[in-house]
Amino acid sequence: MSHSDELLDRKQAANFLHVSDRTLDRIPEIPRIKIGDRKIFFRRSDLANYIASRAEVRTAA
Repeated sequence: MSHSDELLDRKQAANFLHVSDRTLDRIPEIPRIKIGDRKIFFRRSDLANYIASRAEVRTAA
């Protein structure tokens, strides 16, 4: 498994994004991987892609 495909649990994913666990739960655009009844993981690459999709480029007026 490559570093970008590393699976992060909910707390690790929230830390990666610098948000709370509850905020992470409210972001529907990030794919989740459910294992069993209760374990939820996130791919590091999906989190990085989410960050990239939210980037704003501002130019001086």
